[in-house]
Amino acid sequence: FVAILPDLQRSVRHLAPRPAVAVTDGGTTLTDPAALSLSQTEAFRHIAHAHHEIYALYDIAQTMGVSLGVEDAMSVIANKLRQVVPYSACALFVHNDASDELRCRFAAGTDAHVLRDLVIHGGQGAAGTVARFRRTVVNAHPSTDFEAAGSAHTTVLQSSMISPLVFNDRLV
Repeated sequence: FVAILPDLQRSVRHLAPRPAVAVTDGGTTLTDPAALSLSQTEAFRHIAHAHHEIYALYDIAQTMGVSLGVEDAMSVIANKLRQVVPYSACALFVHNDASDELRCRFAAGTDAHVLRDLVIHGGQGAAGTVARFRRTVVNAHPSTDFEAAGSAHTTVLQSSMISPLVFNDRLV
């Protein structure tokens, strides 16, 4: 790599588009919009998207600081979360320490009416495994949780992302 670095640097300089942005004491000025390369346009799009995600996460944090019931708070959070992570279904399962169960307290989207009735026993299904080991699971098949809860429902959901909520070392 070190041996070919000078050649690579020359190639990159040769391929670089002419500047489309001029930086002055007064700020940044777009001097030639046509000179923006696709990568620069994509960079601006990514920056705008990141700003949108940060704002959505800020709104979620603000909602959590307001005294709302679980249903109301989760409704707001689910709507904001959809802006950051598109989903078909969203559910909140709350852990009961005494019975070692996860009981659905909120569900929205596909199969929400079935999700609301699910109770998953500790260590069973993907959600039970997440609760036991407190680690996020990505691409688990949702049917494992329906089966773990004893539901005969056949879901159309194909994958899930399940994350544990932990507060003061206590599983929520």
